[in-house]
Amino acid sequence: LLEVFAAFLFFLVFKHFFLHKKSPRQPILKSWPVLGMLPGMLPHIPRIFEWTFEVLEATNLTFFFKGPWLSGTDMLFTADPRNIHHILSLNFGNYPKGPEFKKIFDVLGDGILSVDLELWEDLRKSNHAMFHHPDFLELSVSSNTSKLKEGLVPFLDNAAHEKIVIDLQDVFKRFMFDTSSILMTGYDPMSLSIEMPEVEFGEAAETGEEAIYYRHFKPVILWRLQNWLGIGLERKMRSSLVTVNQEISRGERKQSADALTYYMNVDTTKYRLLKPSNDTFIRDVAFSLVLSGRDTTSSALTWFFWLLSMHPQVLSKIRKEINTKYDPTDLEKLVYLHAALSETMRLYPPLPFNHKSPAKPDVLPSGHKVEANSKIVICIYALGRMRSIWGEDALDFKPERWISKGGELKHEPSYKFMAFNAGPRACLGKHLALLQMKIVAVEIIQNYDFKVTEGHKIEAVPSIVLRMKHGLPEVFVAFISFLVFNCSFLLKKSQSQPILKNWPFFGMLPGMLAHIPRIFDFSVEVLEATNLIFSFKGPWLSGTDMLFTADPWNIHHILSLNFGNYPKGPEAKKIFNALGDGILSADMELWENLRKSNHAIFHHPDFLKLSVSSNTIKLKESLILFLDNAAHEKIIIDLQDVFKRFMFDTSSILMTGYDPMSLSIEMPEVLFDEAVETGRDTTSSVLTWFFWLLSKHPQVLTKIRKEINTQYDPTDLEKLVYLHAALSETMRLYPPLPFNHKSPAKPDVLPSGHKVEANSKIVICIYALGRMRSIWGEDALDFKPERWISDSGNLRHEPTYKFMAFNAGPRACLGKNLALMQMKIVAVEIIQKYDFEVTKGDKIKPVPSVILRMKHGLSVKVTKKI
Repeated sequence: LLEVFAAFLFFLVFKHFFLHKKSPRQPILKSWPVLGMLPGMLPHIPRIFEWTFEVLEATNLTFFFKGPWLSGTDMLFTADPRNIHHILSLNFGNYPKGPEFKKIFDVLGDGILSVDLELWEDLRKSNHAMFHHPDFLELSVSSNTSKLKEGLVPFLDNAAHEKIVIDLQDVFKRFMFDTSSILMTGYDPMSLSIEMPEVEFGEAAETGEEAIYYRHFKPVILWRLQNWLGIGLERKMRSSLVTVNQEISRGERKQSADALTYYMNVDTTKYRLLKPSNDTFIRDVAFSLVLSGRDTTSSALTWFFWLLSMHPQVLSKIRKEINTKYDPTDLEKLVYLHAALSETMRLYPPLPFNHKSPAKPDVLPSGHKVEANSKIVICIYALGRMRSIWGEDALDFKPERWISKGGELKHEPSYKFMAFNAGPRACLGKHLALLQMKIVAVEIIQNYDFKVTEGHKIEAVPSIVLRMKHGLPEVFVAFISFLVFNCSFLLKKSQSQPILKNWPFFGMLPGMLAHIPRIFDFSVEVLEATNLIFSFKGPWLSGTDMLFTADPWNIHHILSLNFGNYPKGPEAKKIFNALGDGILSADMELWENLRKSNHAIFHHPDFLKLSVSSNTIKLKESLILFLDNAAHEKIIIDLQDVFKRFMFDTSSILMTGYDPMSLSIEMPEVLFDEAVETGRDTTSSVLTWFFWLLSKHPQVLTKIRKEINTQYDPTDLEKLVYLHAALSETMRLYPPLPFNHKSPAKPDVLPSGHKVEANSKIVICIYALGRMRSIWGEDALDFKPERWISDSGNLRHEPTYKFMAFNAGPRACLGKNLALMQMKIVAVEIIQKYDFEVTKGDKIKPVPSVILRMKHGLSVKVTKKI
């Protein structure tokens, strides 16, 4: 027996020596009796990914591994794109994860990463709905932005200032853990900070990933025995589950759009196999989502920055691209950065392999027969390095391979480039992950220099996620000069092409979100760049696709010529449900009845008499007394609030007969103001912007005063032509209602040539309409009342589809003349008796709202004229 053992040992040593000496093109394993190919594989476990690449390149991309007898570890390894396409797409139904996968990945429970068949379909569909919900998308953007500013940047600034060597892999894992946890569970673990607190979840997850990896090569009976006895990695993984449960459920959850909340309230009539009331199921779902969000993206970023440190010429090209093309609203312009990230994931895919099992016997395109329930391992790491697939330079880091001659990104089929899986199981979070990586990459590259510690050994951990064994120690230095240059470039860059990128899944929402605070000016830029009409694509299945237009001919067609086909529509009814059945939201016969009755009221002598008297009384007994007191006490007042109170009182008297007396020296609380902004707000909005514009254009104020002094007649306000022109010019630039919502009852073709489907959403951009150079001339952005006055000194008439301050067509405002009269009376009274000065330093900008109000009001100092 000793001689037999010695001979066997000699043969193993000789074989091991021979394998290392022979050509790398022939590392084929010997299949031993009883032991199978395991003895030949064992020495390569620490470098398993490189070894599979060598084996598969020598065996025409597919290799059958024979494990020890009765161990259940026979496996077919493949990196053949034909086989991958067949397994993951063409014959997808025959290749579930399989029962063996369920055993190996039992730690994932019923999460989407491990389940099959109908439960997977329900999770996939519900995930798809969640990932495309506007609230979830908004939360993803806000969590990334806040963590970048409050976590990553302060940490790197401190590291640069203190000259600390940091483990960049650990930093990225913490950053992604925080953002993923917020997004998936609503809880912020705050693991990324200067103090670098202990993160139990991270250690638990990595222990589980390594244990799962080794399960692939151990007989099931062996690792199950270890788990039962509580020894080795199995013991560590068992204890890690306790940590996972604690992390998933801990802390006060303040968000409402996170995945955990979504699944706790999921519609089980739509997704019947989901279990929102089952704590274990909820934990499994959240754990899978947090794990996939944290580890894959952090892995890609870690390898990316290591490769940049090894290839400074690539880093230089990315910096140059950021310098010349960076637009925070359109990261798709950074083509070379995208290419470098793709090249990183080709060479170092976050998930290095994929496990499949056929439900029924099959024959692969390579000719290999596979039995039911056999194990197939798709070697993603090897796939990205095959010379027969990627060319002789397959092992080189070369972002250029992803860019066409025309400078655009090249598309590679998912069965060739599997960084985000392929077929029906393709990653739903692909574009979110790419967006996160780009944001982080740009922030670091434009603000810092970095250098890997010399002598540090880089190697992958044998695990289901491709992590670096010893981390990535880097020294960071603040990159001030580039930051300053880049900021100055951003301030100077042209705004002539703000077109939004249409992302798969997310549509144009990511690019739009950054412009929400300045949405009205952004709509001007977009529509001017797109010939007055622009089709916005919202996230898939979100119902937010919209056609934006500022084309006068489209407006005339919608609001007048084809009025009957363009009611407010059911969507407007839902959005404006607070207005109930009022005239602003009603349609069809109800609207017609309200319109006719309103017309009768507005032209009734008693109503007209009441409107004059209520305005006169409120002017003398409220507005003048209030302004006199403010001038005497030298109080700074919010003129917007004053006008809103004045119009609330007069409108309330006129519409309800009740005087709320909200405008007085005491300035009582106005609950109505906090509850809703409506019938009162259009006039107060115009007056606010009007007096602000006068403060910016004193020459216009001088002309109005001159006109009042020479032509004012309280019984005939029409003589004040220049005042009327200035008010019109105000409403052109700052229309009280900045947009109008329409929906065609039947399909139609607009004069611009655009086809619109029934019940689609059309937004008439009134704010943009008044600022289009193609409509109003090159001085469209200037405040110029003269444009409203003819050569003979009379008022010029502009068609309502060009000047929409009072709407157009059959829905044109019935109260137009009443509103103009009120504005003129107030304007004359104030301009005659007072001087006013806007507080210096106040930032004037509109609120994103259906009424164009000033966000911070209009603070002014009033002085009584002598």
